[in-house]
Amino acid sequence: MKTIKFGKYFYNEDELQEIEWIVLDENPDGKKLLLSKFCIETMQYEYEQNNNPNPKWDNCVLRSWLNGYFIDNFFTTSEKGKMCPITITTPTGIVLNDKVTLLSIEEVDKYLPSEKERKSKPTPWAKRSKWNEKWGEEESIYTDHGFCTWLLRNPSSKVNNSWTGISSKGTIDEIGGDIYLSGEKGIRPVILLES
Repeated sequence: MKTIKFGKYFYNEDELQEIEWIVLDENPDGKKLLLSKFCIETMQYEYEQNNNPNPKWDNCVLRSWLNGYFIDNFFTTSEKGKMCPITITTPTGIVLNDKVTLLSIEEVDKYLPSEKERKSKPTPWAKRSKWNEKWGEEESIYTDHGFCTWLLRNPSSKVNNSWTGISSKGTIDEIGGDIYLSGEKGIRPVILLES
């Protein structure tokens, strides 16, 4: 798949590096739908301390982080000007226009049909150790042969308060685990870029 570099994010503790993006789709008007090649960060869909009893994409901390801290701090003014809103209608009918999002299960089926295409490795930054109040210092993400689980934007439609994602083997996981208790997963942002 074709890749381009755009924006910068932490690569390790001391270095920002250009983000490498896979071109998933190119519109007739030249706009490109991009997915980060690597898991550049690890997060949970929502954190228990936020007291969000019913986390959905429109109200979760992950969406706020992507469209706030991430976009504000890791793209130049010129780069931000090239990022187009991505319109998403949630299952409850809420229309969102975000500059950064995650893929949905349906988009994974469309753009990444094979398990091999879905696999992703974390950057050294995403694999860094973090302090967990319950367990002490631990590596933030589990890997299997270098690949990790990464989150999709739709929460599970089968089990309340569960996330969906792509496993380290490249399979779609529709009941990934409890949003609050199952730990941090890889984050692969999606953007729509003007040519």
